[in-house]
Amino acid sequence: MLMLGFIVLSLLVVTGCHGYVPRCNSDKGLIPPGKIYPDADMTIFAGEILTLHCMVNVSSLSNRFEVAEIFFTTNDDPHSKARKIKPVLIESNKDMMSFKMSDPITEDILNSHPQRKYQSYVCRYSDNNTFCPIDYKFIQIDYRPQKPENGHCKVYNWQTMTCMWDLKVLYRHANLSAEWSVDWTVHDAWSACPNQSLNGTCLVCIWKARHGQDAYRRETYLFRITVDSGSRNVSQSISEKINTRQFVEPKEVQGLVASPNKTFITLTWTHSNHIEDKRYRIRYSSQWTNFTEEKEINLDGNKIEKYLIRELTPYTTYQIKVDVIPLINGTEMGYWSKVEMAVTRTLEDVPGKNPKLFPHFYECADNECNNATIYWQPTSIKDRHGVLTEYIIWIENMTDHSSSKVIIIKDTSTIRYNLYLNNKDNNNTYKIFLSQRTKEGKAKQDSFFYILPKATRPPQAKVDWVEANGTHVYIRWQNPSNMEIEWNGIVYCKGTYDTGCQDVIKTIIVRNTTSYYIDMGTDISEYDNYIFGVSTITHTTKSYDLPAGKMTGSPIYWSRCNYHLDGGKIIYIK
Repeated sequence: MLMLGFIVLSLLVVTGCHGYVPRCNSDKGLIPPGKIYPDADMTIFAGEILTLHCMVNVSSLSNRFEVAEIFFTTNDDPHSKARKIKPVLIESNKDMMSFKMSDPITEDILNSHPQRKYQSYVCRYSDNNTFCPIDYKFIQIDYRPQKPENGHCKVYNWQTMTCMWDLKVLYRHANLSAEWSVDWTVHDAWSACPNQSLNGTCLVCIWKARHGQDAYRRETYLFRITVDSGSRNVSQSISEKINTRQFVEPKEVQGLVASPNKTFITLTWTHSNHIEDKRYRIRYSSQWTNFTEEKEINLDGNKIEKYLIRELTPYTTYQIKVDVIPLINGTEMGYWSKVEMAVTRTLEDVPGKNPKLFPHFYECADNECNNATIYWQPTSIKDRHGVLTEYIIWIENMTDHSSSKVIIIKDTSTIRYNLYLNNKDNNNTYKIFLSQRTKEGKAKQDSFFYILPKATRPPQAKVDWVEANGTHVYIRWQNPSNMEIEWNGIVYCKGTYDTGCQDVIKTIIVRNTTSYYIDMGTDISEYDNYIFGVSTITHTTKSYDLPAGKMTGSPIYWSRCNYHLDGGKIIYIK
């Protein structure tokens, strides 16, 4: 009542019409100037048309009163100016006049403010440019009750339950009722939903007690949700049945520990529920796929707390995720739990592979090849299985089996090495082994190739043209005519003719051709920093040193001159 009085007083102040201003009252005393009907409280739904009647006591107004001076004002939006509504005169005599006003109540009026519950109307008359009130009416405004939708429940770890319904609109005056029962009880044994609240248009009920009437039961629940307008006697109700056992979200696993070995990881964890059947999902990914490609393992049971992930790569960081979902008769049902994650790295092991040695990955500083430079392609970081500590080169003289030499290279960033073979008589066949080591030991199988005496090794091809054009390099060579050549090995790298390769050597094996276009991938703006060469490759025939069928290659023949084709014009680079 105090609030209503304050609103009326505010309206009087805004219009400038105060009770003590003589010109806003009857010339014959303080007789009320009129009244708005219906007099009873009213509730109007959005989408309906409000009809009000203003009964004007003509004798209480000044002689200057005219019909055109009667109007209604209202505020659709509390932040906007009052809106004037012109009524229609429907009845008149010497003492009284009756005016009828019709005004549609739109959803925009309700939406102008989320807490707006009333629409105020004032019947006024104008007296010498002063808007004077005749009577006031406050109308309850609301949405017409609608059937709630999207009822659903979520049970957390078979202990607490939250159920929600979408009321679709934000009611202002409606009475909301949520009741529940369980399927096996008598259907009229309804109870009010516990911990009921309204979050926007969402009606929420929470069962969080562990014991007593409001304790969650692993049953099918019956629900009855009612929206009642109250004074208008308009209501909407739904009844639905929800099997809450199908909507459980288990608690996440706890204490996840990942204990690594070289090629496997032991996972251990615990879960608070050892009764219900569950499916544990283990997903793991490695640094080699940037943790994007996951492998998945599913484990079914009610008490599983350990698993061994096998066949992993040594010295690799793995990201492991574990979550859990309920099983009902062997079928996933409900929600996955939150994910628990562990990150660990497997232990170091011996290298999985050795550097790549091709039969033609060498060059000779002299005809006898007393001094040779060998090249190799390093293994990927993944295949190293740890931190490299050294390269090992072992030179075996296949002609004189009594002599061999081992060379240890501590610089594991190198991709080449200069060998002194001491092949003075030019009759020795050498087998060059290459291996690498981590702190756990060396790789199991060595890489190797052969350097044969000049008389028996494949003769060199000779490069006669190297030309760059856009993203490709055209190379052409001549193979020796005194020997059948099975393959050619095209090689290239960053470096110079005098220094050889200063970066990893690359090769392309081709057959039955003496020219080739090398796709460099991008425009080789640093073309002058590359060198290109060719070797010949063939199988050995039976000899004193080697059995037939061993693949051997000639030393690399590096091109001295590179050219660049620019608009058909050949430019010499080096």
